[in-house]
Amino acid sequence: MFAKLCVLTISIGLVACALLALRQQRIHAVHQMAMVNLRIMEADRGLARLRTDIAANLEPRNIEALASKLGTLYPIENHPQRPGSLPANRQPAFAQNTGRLVPVPPRSADDAPFGGGVNRR
Repeated sequence: MFAKLCVLTISIGLVACALLALRQQRIHAVHQMAMVNLRIMEADRGLARLRTDIAANLEPRNIEALASKLGTLYPIENHPQRPGSLPANRQPAFAQNTGRLVPVPPRSADDAPFGGGVNRR
C-alpha cells in the first residue's frame, strides 16, 4: 500500500512538472510574439519618420533637378492582364529565358506622357 502511494505521489508530481513546462513554453511563445510586434511597430514608426523627412525635403523644383540628373525619363508601359500576352519580340528577358535583355522598341508619337509612372531607357 505504501509503494502504491509513493508511485501515485511521484506520478502526480511528474504530471504537474510537465504541465508547468507546457505553461512556461506557452508564456515564452506569447512573449516572443509580443516582442516581434514591438519590433514591427518600431520599424513602422521609423518608416513613417523617414517618409515625413523625405516629404518635408522634397519640393517640385528639387524633384525636377533630381529627375534631370537621371537622364531622359519615359512613361512606364501598362502591363497586360495575363502574363505572357505580350508579342514575342516584347517579352522580358526572364520570360524568353535568353539571358539577355530585350531592346525596348522606339516610342510612337501617340504614347501618352506620364502614363502611370516613368522608366529609363
